[in-house]
Amino acid sequence: MSADLHIHTRASDGRFTAAEVVKKAQKKGLTIISVTDHDTVSGMESALNSARSEEIEVIPGVEINTEFMGEDVHILGYFIDIQSKILLRTLTGIVESRKERAKKIIQNMQQDGIEVEFGELQDIVTGDIYSRSHIAELLNKKNIVSDYEAAFDRYIHKDSPYYVGRYYISVEKAISVIKEAGGLTVLAHPGKIVNRNDVILRLIEMGVDGLEVYYPEHFSSVTAELKSLAQKNDLLITGGSDYHGLDKREKNKLGSVKLRDKHISEMRNRL
Repeated sequence: MSADLHIHTRASDGRFTAAEVVKKAQKKGLTIISVTDHDTVSGMESALNSARSEEIEVIPGVEINTEFMGEDVHILGYFIDIQSKILLRTLTGIVESRKERAKKIIQNMQQDGIEVEFGELQDIVTGDIYSRSHIAELLNKKNIVSDYEAAFDRYIHKDSPYYVGRYYISVEKAISVIKEAGGLTVLAHPGKIVNRNDVILRLIEMGVDGLEVYYPEHFSSVTAELKSLAQKNDLLITGGSDYHGLDKREKNKLGSVKLRDKHISEMRNRL
């Protein structure tokens, strides 16, 4: 088997629809994928339906963004019940807060004479999630900036006067909600976390099930460190490309991480 367990679609901030992603994964020779859109499962039904006509399995997933110990901490959920009422209620609240945040960022830009409209942003957003990536896409589309990176560098980085902070649920709630939905919880790309050892130890106390050890942006030394930490603490080992289908994510190509079948089996055994 060959698995990529970290993939995004147009339902959040990816370029392609869930159906398109499934077809691309099948052509790449992947046998198992997980669609893990940010804070939504709205693309999951399409992914599951598409997988029935392809020789590929889709594990229902989600990636919930939280803030913990002063850092962005993302919790991946796998094998979740996408009809779970508590999960859907929680994600709906996050979706609404993201939309309101995007409105405020657009308003801040308008007050400074930047010619953008929220309606134009709505034309770009095809799923539930409004993100800074979509605002960057709008700025590029209107030739206000030359490319995606310039949008972040000039207009929507965290120290920008137009920036608006996000609402986050607690990491404890993210873990609890995923478990209530019957899922396994995994810390996404821990190598990006500055104080990762402290964060991981705290998450272990909260009952996190695993670590995303294999990730395109992890140095080999970080991968080895995380693998050892997972093994010592009886945590699941997962991995994925974090594919978005965007030019800005050259490292995160679909299938750039291929998880071995033994890790999938260990995940199933933990359910």
